Amino acid sequence: QVGVAALAVATGAVVTGLTGVLDYTPRAYTLLPDGPPATVTPGVAAAVAVRPAGADEFTLGELNAQRFFDTVDDGGTSDVALTSAAYQLRLGKLSAALRDVLRSPDIIGLVEIEKLTVLQDIAARVNTDAVAAGQPNPGYQPFLVEGLDPAGIDIGFLVKTARVTVVSVTQLGLAATYINPDTGVPATLFERPP
Repeated sequence: QVGVAALAVATGAVVTGLTGVLDYTPRAYTLLPDGPPATVTPGVAAAVAVRPAGADEFTLGELNAQRFFDTVDDGGTSDVALTSAAYQLRLGKLSAALRDVLRSPDIIGLVEIEKLTVLQDIAARVNTDAVAAGQPNPGYQPFLVEGLDPAGIDIGFLVKTARVTVVSVTQLGLAATYINPDTGVPATLFERPP
């Protein structure tokens, strides 16, 4: 509401003394506060960064990017088309998490990435943000093979090709099936094959 500062809270925070209008837009509730700031009891602490890697260490990381979609509505999937501002915000948050919390591992496995162009955007953003922050440029290269998930999300990798030589990327089990015990007929084993 006009004249009222936004209230940022972490997961698990307890907020009391808050009054206002509850707004709903698809997939999001927002409380527009009426008056003075509420009382906030902190929730979950901020992420704790992994320790820096030693000179003789090779590092691997993994992160679920939680349905990381772009601004394009791809037909035939149940994806979500973000606004440009929302997409850039998500890219910035993911870049900070990969650089400042995971400390730019040599290989990062990312789950729930929409497609290769999204992973390319992530790699470019992490590389650019690292340089802008005075950190070494990880020089990440993206690798992703499309799977079968109805939402169009896949598994991808960012690789520091200055430290890792990629010989091949092979998806396993794309056509693998099993007999569904409920129907007795073959069904696809993996939506996002390894």
